[in-house]
Amino acid sequence: MRPGPPAYPRRKLNPELRARVRDEMLNGKRAWLLSQLAGFPQSCDFSSILHAPRVPATPLIVERLQRLADILGFPVDAIFLPEDPQA
Repeated sequence: MRPGPPAYPRRKLNPELRARVRDEMLNGKRAWLLSQLAGFPQSCDFSSILHAPRVPATPLIVERLQRLADILGFPVDAIFLPEDPQA
């Protein structure tokens, strides 16, 4: 029996990052432009990640979110909310 894909933790995105994306879009930047600059192949992937209650923290998604944070001037270390040790 072959092992399945590795299980990655699901993390909560910082709502301030979501608000920053929303503000950028209100200031004229299109969602597809932000998604392309951050490395998301489709803007629907970008949207689903931003609206998900918890995001799979795969290396690729984390890299794309870090690029997005750099584009927006958001602190990279604040992309995800701190883990709740009781959860």
